[in-house]
Amino acid sequence: LKEEVTVDPDLGPYTAALDDIFGNPEEGKGWAKPITENVQLNHVEEWDVMNLSADSHPIHLHQVKFQIVKRCLTNATCAEGDGVLGYERGWKDVAIAYPNVDGEGEPVVNDEDEPIGFTTTIRMKFDILGLYVWHCHILSHEDNEMMRPLCVYDPMNNSTLNLCCPGDLVYNEPLWNEENKIQCVPQVSGTTL
Repeated sequence: LKEEVTVDPDLGPYTAALDDIFGNPEEGKGWAKPITENVQLNHVEEWDVMNLSADSHPIHLHQVKFQIVKRCLTNATCAEGDGVLGYERGWKDVAIAYPNVDGEGEPVVNDEDEPIGFTTTIRMKFDILGLYVWHCHILSHEDNEMMRPLCVYDPMNNSTLNLCCPGDLVYNEPLWNEENKIQCVPQVSGTTL
């Protein structure tokens, strides 16, 4: 997670995006970017939510319950259960992505002075078809693009693949492009281009 903080803290962030792991704002994944979280129906997945910002982010996924598997510094190795507090055990729909600050509020960095941050691993089974969202549950972050679409499709039913394509676009063969995203193309007179 990467957040660009505004000069005026009362206004909230100007932009907040679910970003690439290198914190490149140009590569950030705001609301309107192509859907990258395409999940097969009834698949169990583990997602690593990395937070490199100075804020905690309560991450919420719609239409799915999950378990917090572990939480540790991004550059560390930890086992299942590490860093998970007692009240975080069991089924959840929100997980806190901890900030990359130490006990004094200073950024945690590696030897190259790059932020390390915390990674929170969540495990969930996607058992409801559809187009949903996942986002930071802080309203000012959510309102400023820290929200992404999430598509759950049935690979045995091609019509569900169109759920993963925005607007008037439809899926196209081959199903996946080189970035492992569902191919979406304009539809013309009932056929795809």
